[in-house]
Amino acid sequence: MEYHRLVRWRLTLAGVPLQLDWTLLLGPLLLSGFRFAPLEWLLVLGLLGLHALGHLAAAWLVGGRVTRLELTGFGGTCECSGYRSSLGQAFVAWGGLIAQAAVLAAATLAPTGWPAPLLEVATQSNAWLFAVNLVPSGPLDGAEAWKLPWLLGRRLRARVRGRRGVVYEVEAARKLSPDDPHHAEARALAAQLIEDARRDETP
Repeated sequence: MEYHRLVRWRLTLAGVPLQLDWTLLLGPLLLSGFRFAPLEWLLVLGLLGLHALGHLAAAWLVGGRVTRLELTGFGGTCECSGYRSSLGQAFVAWGGLIAQAAVLAAATLAPTGWPAPLLEVATQSNAWLFAVNLVPSGPLDGAEAWKLPWLLGRRLRARVRGRRGVVYEVEAARKLSPDDPHHAEARALAAQLIEDARRDETP
């Protein structure tokens, strides 16, 4: 997933190469309604940084190693190595969104005590960024994030099939004579179910 980059700056975040896209100049301006609001701009940049850290934490949780982070005016992208699971990639895509959702929930459930600019960014600007990132089109997070329910369903089906196959195999071995035709049928069904489960588990 690549952006058309006019300008980019290179830094490090938690030891990971961090690239700052030129759209960082545009995103805070759009979210502030093109007002001169330097404090809000800085708070939006902080929210975007939290989004990137969410991707970083999610990658570590699935056993991946982040090789590059890119921060844009509308979120960020994360390149990882060390895992090839489609389920892991979808979870990493949700990482930034989960971090934003935590801030949104905190600001919504307990708004008292938040300075007005911080509360506005944590709720209104945050909600807009969250919605934009859920658009199912690259390079936005939604392109991978919306795969997670389907991948989890496939994983659950694989587990059920695998367990059912083991049950059939055990029942065939314990209760039926090898000469009984149902024994062979049960073993064949077990083998098919387990093979289906392995195929569903494959990324």
